[in-house]
Amino acid sequence: MGSRKRTGVGWAVPAAILVMAGLAYAGLLLTRDEGPIAGVPPRPGRTEGALDVVLVVVDTQRADFTSVLGSRLRTTPFLERLASRGILFTRAYAPGPWTVPSMYSVMTGLYPSEHGMITGWSTSFDAGGQNVLPDEAVTLAERLDGAGFETFGVCTNFHVSRRFGFGQGFDRFVGEDFTFMPFPNMAVTGLADDIAASPMYFLWLHYLDPHFPYFPHWPWFEQFNESSMHSYDDLMTSAALEHYYSLEGNTEGMSVRAGDVAWVNRTAKLLQFRPIALFEHMRENDVIPHDEWVEFLSAAYASEIRMVDSAMEEALTELGVDDRTILVVTSDHGEELFDHGGHGHRMNDRLYEELIHVPLLFVLPGGWGAGTVVDTPVSLVDIVPTLLDLLGLEVPADLSGLSLLPLMQGQSLPERPLYAEVASQSGVKRCIIEYPWKYIHDFGSVEGELYDLEADPAESRDLVDLEPERAAALREKLLAWYKGARVRWQVGEPPELSQEDFIRLKLLGYIE
Repeated sequence: MGSRKRTGVGWAVPAAILVMAGLAYAGLLLTRDEGPIAGVPPRPGRTEGALDVVLVVVDTQRADFTSVLGSRLRTTPFLERLASRGILFTRAYAPGPWTVPSMYSVMTGLYPSEHGMITGWSTSFDAGGQNVLPDEAVTLAERLDGAGFETFGVCTNFHVSRRFGFGQGFDRFVGEDFTFMPFPNMAVTGLADDIAASPMYFLWLHYLDPHFPYFPHWPWFEQFNESSMHSYDDLMTSAALEHYYSLEGNTEGMSVRAGDVAWVNRTAKLLQFRPIALFEHMRENDVIPHDEWVEFLSAAYASEIRMVDSAMEEALTELGVDDRTILVVTSDHGEELFDHGGHGHRMNDRLYEELIHVPLLFVLPGGWGAGTVVDTPVSLVDIVPTLLDLLGLEVPADLSGLSLLPLMQGQSLPERPLYAEVASQSGVKRCIIEYPWKYIHDFGSVEGELYDLEADPAESRDLVDLEPERAAALREKLLAWYKGARVRWQVGEPPELSQEDFIRLKLLGYIE
């Protein structure tokens, strides 16, 4: 990536990007021929001085699996190139460990306890579980639509479809289901002409990959995989054998009786058809995963991140994203790969770093701030106020997020804690981050955990008993924030799910 500048070195975004007159944004003069996507010339027929906005969200991408943030695997070479032209936030936090609370926060600039969308599970297909964002809520798309942008959404996650209010403010909105690659890029190609013809546009592009199930993608999986397994056949055969041994009371490595071979094979095929069943079995029976299983799954997950990185480059090139674009790349949450004994995110009621620490990158017109790295902790609730500020639009005072423009200019923000929340069938947890300290509070058991993220980024040493005063102070701040949080509107009732919807949610691990 070359040399990188950190905040505090004294450069500043030119005033032209901060104040733009009317909808024409005539105050911004862009002269560079090279945009954030090398070799893509500016598109003709654009409104003079207009800016486009592209928000790319990669579902389920944890920060430490991205090479732009230090992964030992080369998973995100395109993001690395973008970061050399943009502003990288190394400590960005999702306000929730799964899509529903986090994406509502991305679109509203509010925390889950304020926008009201903290739940989203159901145990039967006669109720959707997930509430609907009401018309009174104002989304990022609505704000930009009101400022003269043509708005486009490519949705690949059922949870962020029209039925739950995510279509608000979009002129064109594609996708109502769980949709993996290559379909997001196919949708981009289908919208490309309309996007190119718009005077200025906002695009939200949401990739569902690398969401579970993790499909190995070559050649990257072969490069990343250090296990002896090469396919889900190998993994599920191993799991079926493990289950067989546990039932028989045998130890691993003993022969399978000839009459039981067909049963083991059938079990392996059933697991391969529905991989989530493996993790349900492990959770229900306290099965400790083999290192080989974890290595295989981690390599497959990493190969999905690499595949999306390549797909993102193709999509942005297809769109002709140029030097008149504000580009934001982030993720809605991370994924646990048995870091703390669990797997996934939705049935995982935790707030550890692997679940809420996510990438966040801004690429600004003119290359302003190119190569800057910001270590100050920030939240995804900051995206809305930052984009509004960059566009010279009014930033509502009642948003929870702050504009990150001062950090981009090498200045500082007022000291503030960050928060994240999760609600599951087992209860509610919330955390407060005053870096390097992080306190997690279980609102059911009223127990807490305290971590020093600087000394212990893996959160392997709970310091709540060693630092009782610090833990108590953070707990009081967290409880005071929660008690003061005000839900801004009456959320809509959950829509009914069809049996087909229910099956999809179950296959992806959202419903037990």
